[in-house]
Parts: sequence; C-alpha cells; structure tokens
Amino acid sequence: MHKDALGVQVARIFGAPVYLRTSWFVFMAVVILGYAYYIQRSPRMSWGDGFIVSTTVAVVVAAAVFVHELAHAAVGHTSGQKVHFISMTLWGGFTKLTQGGAAGSLLVSLAGPAVNVLFALAGYGLLQVVEPSSFAFGLRLASDANLAIAFFNLLPAYPLDGGHAIESFAMLCGAKKSTAVKITSYVGVILIPVAVLLFAFGGMMRTPVALIILIYLCTYLWKNASSHLSILRHQSAGYDPLQAKNLMRPAISFAPTTPVEIVAQSIGNGFLAITSHPHTGQLLWADGHVLQVKPGTPIMQVAVPLAEPPISYNALRYDVMEYLNGTHWHRLPVSHQQNPTVLAWAVTDAHHQPIGIITHKDATNIINRENHMLGLDHQI
Repeated sequence: MHKDALGVQVARIFGAPVYLRTSWFVFMAVVILGYAYYIQRSPRMSWGDGFIVSTTVAVVVAAAVFVHELAHAAVGHTSGQKVHFISMTLWGGFTKLTQGGAAGSLLVSLAGPAVNVLFALAGYGLLQVVEPSSFAFGLRLASDANLAIAFFNLLPAYPLDGGHAIESFAMLCGAKKSTAVKITSYVGVILIPVAVLLFAFGGMMRTPVALIILIYLCTYLWKNASSHLSILRHQSAGYDPLQAKNLMRPAISFAPTTPVEIVAQSIGNGFLAITSHPHTGQLLWADGHVLQVKPGTPIMQVAVPLAEPPISYNALRYDVMEYLNGTHWHRLPVSHQQNPTVLAWAVTDAHHQPIGIITHKDATNIINRENHMLGLDHQI
C-alpha cells in the first residue's frame, strides 16, 4: 500500500510508522458534534453537557482503539513478527504484521479485544469514585462501547480478531492453513442465521435501525467469508504456481550408499535426488551441482538435509506460504532461516512417500516476480 494512502504519519512505534487517515479526523469531528447535538435535545442536557459527553466518548473510545492496535503490534513484535505499520482509519485501526507462527498469531489476535475489555473495566471502576456528571455519563457510554467493540471483534469470522483467532487455533490443533481458513469461513457463514435468530427472538427487530444493523452485519459476514472461500477455490483450480504439485521439482529416491556417478546419470532432465540418513532416517536431497565430486562417493556424504515437516502434494498456496514465512518457517532452526539458499522441503504423496522437492529459492522467485508485476517492492 502506498504511503500517501495510509494517511499522515504521526509517530514510530517498534520501528514502524503510525498513520492517521483523513477519515479518522472527520469521524472524530462527526462523533463529537453529531452526538453532542443528539444529546442536547434532552431537556436535562445543555449544549455544554452534550459536548462533554460526546467528547468523553470519542476520546476514550479512540484511545482504546489505538491501544488495541498497539497491543497487536506489541505482541507480534514480541513473537518475532515485523510490524510494517499501524494505521488509524474511519473504521477503527489496522496493524500490518509479517506472518507469524500459529501460537503467536493467536496471541496477537486476542491482545486487541483484551485491551478494550480492560478499558471498559477501568471505566466502570472509575465510575465508582467519580461524582455523577456529564463526564461520568460519557465515561459509562464509552465503557459500554468498549465492551461492545471487544464482543464484536471476538466474533469468530473474518476479518475480525475472533476469526483470525479461530484460524490460528485450528492450526495449533494440526490443521493445514487452507483447512483452517475453510473452517473459519464456514463459521462466519453459520453466524448469519444465528444472528438473524438472535435478533428475531431477542425482540431486536422492532425498529428500522436494528434492522439496518442486522442487514449490515449479515452482509459483512457473508462478504468476507465468501471472499476467502473464493480464494480457496482459485488456489485449488490447479493453475496456481505456488500450489505444491506445480511448484515442486520431481525427485528420485536413492539408497544412502549409492555412488554419486550413478545418481548423476539417473537425475538428468530436471530431476533431483532424495535419500535418507542411514541412522536417523532424516531425508536428504541433492542436485546435479553437488554430485560433481569424486566418483564412488556415497550420495549421503554430499546430500543436504531437507527441512521438516514435508509438504503434502495437494498443498495450496496458503499452505506453502506457511513454510516460507508462517508457522513452519518460525519452527525452523535459526541456521536454516539464515541460509535459505539451500533450504528445501520434500513433497510427499498420499502414502507419505517423497515424490518431489520444493526449494526456498524456487518459491521466493515466484513470489518476488508476482510482487514485481503488481508493483510491490516487498520481497522475501
């Protein structure tokens, strides 16, 4: 995203810029003036009282939303993720982080709503010691708003924090990224009839405003769920270059003691060689370059260890990316992360037998080429 589209930079936190969009200033002005006008229509409220109430609500909620985004950034930074930027917008805020591991991503997702809950509890606590006033009334409204924001954000649907938390939890339970995305998307779809039933049986559909809120919520849930399901269908279509079966190089398995000259004769025409350590069983790989050694040398002496775990033949782009900058990447030894030029993974079939190899170099070349075509300067 271009910097001008992010807004005005006001600070740097964790080495990342913090932006305020123009829409954020407009929203604050509308909330303060519009809500003040609405409140002062009450016989017991003057313009001054209404202004104090609306300003208290706007400032407290805005501060909570900002700290909400800071919490995402802080937990992500602590988990080893890079914070690209924080942007405050008309709809709240957005924190751009690099992909992290499943456990770290789960904590990042929950950190934001936790801040809103803490702000609400702090507000309710403060109300116990302050005298009744316009400020106290505004503080109560702001505390209620923070609880509502936390509840809404924890709904298990995209693109809310609750949706990303469900996705991360599914991956912690062993699901592939593509499966976790599918689960989260379908949960979002299921929430639509649930919301309709709650509104209907809760007596909340008696006013036009409530009906508009319900329509907006259902549209919001459907739009984001269907968008992710559409991406999954596209990635499953078979022509995605980052689908494992398209990205892998075919490989031939050899016994560990096979002489390199025999291997070299067999792996021509773009094939790679796979073998295993005779004692540990760890998979190793080699290409034609490393086989140019003294004849008679066993392949296991020149082959390089493959990273774990292997990649399934039917893995989609979502799943492959987890090996490049997600959960599986963060589980790699630091030595592997610092030397990705020889980093590769075995690709296995339905019977868990190695049939190919995906190299880090091949995958990143495709991603960087795609980014270049899209006009992005980000490279892996």
